[in-house]
Amino acid sequence: MQKLLCAMVVALTLIVPAAAEDKGAKEAPATPPKEKVEPKKDDPKADKKDEKAEVDALKIYRTKGNTWTFKLLDGTFEKHEVSEVTAKKASIKLTTLDKAKKETAMDFYSVDLKAAKKADAATPSKIEAEKFTAGEVTLECTHAQFFSSGGTLHIWTSTEFSLVIKEQWVSKTTTETRRELVEFSAK
Repeated sequence: MQKLLCAMVVALTLIVPAAAEDKGAKEAPATPPKEKVEPKKDDPKADKKDEKAEVDALKIYRTKGNTWTFKLLDGTFEKHEVSEVTAKKASIKLTTLDKAKKETAMDFYSVDLKAAKKADAATPSKIEAEKFTAGEVTLECTHAQFFSSGGTLHIWTSTEFSLVIKEQWVSKTTTETRRELVEFSAK
């Protein structure tokens, strides 16, 4: 079950930023347009297209020692720590903690660092830029909302690290925070 949840988090890490990048220009907060500068004819860069700065969806996994902890729906915790990094993959130590934050289980999973940076994604119904605070750290994030007939799935994703930092399901009868970042440390 833990490995399935980890796989879902990694998948969402790739999906939400890709969807936000596709839709962000339409619904992100308005910013004044940048002045377009025409390149000189003898400029070797003149033939290059304007390209958006691409967010590294795997940035959080590329540095040994990065840690993040989620509080889960049942009140227990999940701590992730990047324990080893190679050119091809990152090994992450996953520690399950009880409500008092005492270790109850430990496992490892790996993330392919050569994975595609974009994934095919469901298009969010609404995207907003927000700030999210976990302990003493405040992160810029994208808040994507996926509407359905049964309710709305809310997913907050760090714009710098592409880490899903909160998942919440809201229906007419319930609001469930399925996971929420409570501690974060990136080197």
